[in-house]
Amino acid sequence: MLIRSDAISEAAMGAAKVAREAVQTASEKWCEMIDALAVVNGPVAYEHIIDHINQPVSESYNVAARRRSRKTSYKDTAPFLLPPPDTLEPSPMEE
Repeated sequence: MLIRSDAISEAAMGAAKVAREAVQTASEKWCEMIDALAVVNGPVAYEHIIDHINQPVSESYNVAARRRSRKTSYKDTAPFLLPPPDTLEPSPMEE
């Protein structure tokens, strides 16, 4: 089995973060340019591309919202579990 050292792991995570931020910045600039063209030339000519850009963006927002809503406390995830032993009532046979 291959085990990565902490330094290699952190370097890989750092490189991924830098790449993600670069892509995010480039896509924001691209969207700003399309918005500017829509303002100057009219939105009708750019509705199709704007819709195609907005679709994956809204899907990613929905996925992020679902992931945030799944993060619940332990009490919410396991209501069927018994309470700690010190709070249980003794059974009739124990008395």
